[in-house]
Amino acid sequence: MIGTDIPSSRSPDVFIRDTQGSHNLICAAWGTAKAQSRASVVDDQGQVEEFEDVSDVKEPNSWLYELFFRKVSDGFLQTCADLAIDLAESPKVEANSPAIKVVATEVKDGSLRLFVSNDATHYNVAVVDVADTIKRVDVVTRYPGTPVSPVGSRIRVRVPAGGMVILDVLTQSGE
Repeated sequence: MIGTDIPSSRSPDVFIRDTQGSHNLICAAWGTAKAQSRASVVDDQGQVEEFEDVSDVKEPNSWLYELFFRKVSDGFLQTCADLAIDLAESPKVEANSPAIKVVATEVKDGSLRLFVSNDATHYNVAVVDVADTIKRVDVVTRYPGTPVSPVGSRIRVRVPAGGMVILDVLTQSGE
């Protein structure tokens, strides 16, 4: 949850506060067994805009008019994004190439369909961790043309330049 107030009487497992501006934002998460201890205050040094009381701000009548917004510090936004990524049980790219991206969707039979793309102009090897023991990997696309052998919860696959490899992954918990 990201907002200005914690709506629960139970204290969150993770609590992050943005100190930029006069209206402090917080990012909180409950029920996060995987939660690691995190910095509780994020403070970006730099120009800080002061905001007036926004409780009486009216929504515009049309999309032609600008919506009210307030600045959020880059550090707070990045910390919240890192928290969401860390707590999400979605596949993560472990390769050192920023050109590799993975999108996952759950298929009816409980397996994961991974779309592993490569934005580079050369081949890249993607290492994807699905955070669960892999039982089987089926290659949906023509490339790489050879079986992909998982090791534990990781898949290593060669992705063509500017291309994509689609994999169906059955995990132990997906059965």
